[in-house]
Amino acid sequence: MALEKLSTPTEKYITIVNGLWAERLPPGTTGTDVYTRTLEKGDNAGNEVTERRMDGYSGRIVGASIEDSRFGSVLNIKVDDDERVVRLQLPVNSAFFDAFAKRIPNLDEGAWVTFGLFTDKEQDRTRLYMKQEKEKLSPAFTREEPNGLPPAEKKTIQGKEKWCFEEQKNFLYNLVNEWCNAWTDDITLDLDEEVPF
Repeated sequence: MALEKLSTPTEKYITIVNGLWAERLPPGTTGTDVYTRTLEKGDNAGNEVTERRMDGYSGRIVGASIEDSRFGSVLNIKVDDDERVVRLQLPVNSAFFDAFAKRIPNLDEGAWVTFGLFTDKEQDRTRLYMKQEKEKLSPAFTREEPNGLPPAEKKTIQGKEKWCFEEQKNFLYNLVNEWCNAWTDDITLDLDEEVPF
C-alpha cells in the first residue's frame, strides 16, 4: 500500500455584498448571476473579483462560530445544502446579526432553513428574513413580546438625545455566543473508551 496525501476541500465563505449573498468564484467564470467588482478595502483594494450573487441560501445549520478578523467580528454559520457545506458570514455589528439572533430560540435543530435578503424600500436598506421548512421563521424577541430582550434606552450623547441599544446588543451577542458554544460542546471525547483498532 502506498502513502498518499489526501486533500480536504475547504468550505466556501458566502458574504453579503450590495444587498445579496456573494460567493467568490475563479476569475473568468461566467453566468447570469455572476458579477465582477473591484475591491475597495484591505490589502487587495483595487483588485477585481468574480462573484455569484443570490438573494437567498438554503440548507441545514451544522455549526457556528464567532471569529475575529481585522475587519471586525463575524458570525460564521455552517450550512449543509446536501451538496456542500458553506459558511454564511454575518458581521456581528450589523442588523443581519441581530435579525438572526432574534430567531435562534425558534430554530429547530436539523430543519431546512432559508436565509433570504430583501430591500426594505421604506428605509432603503437590506434586511434578513428566514424560513424554516418553507414556513416563515419569526423572531422570538419583538417590541410587543420582548421575552427578556432589554429595551432601547434614550440617552444624551454630546448634547443630543439618541437611542442606545447597548444592552440589547450585549443580550443578543451573549445569546449567539452560547448557541455557538453548544455546537462545539456536542463534540466530546471519551478518553477512557477503548480504541477500536
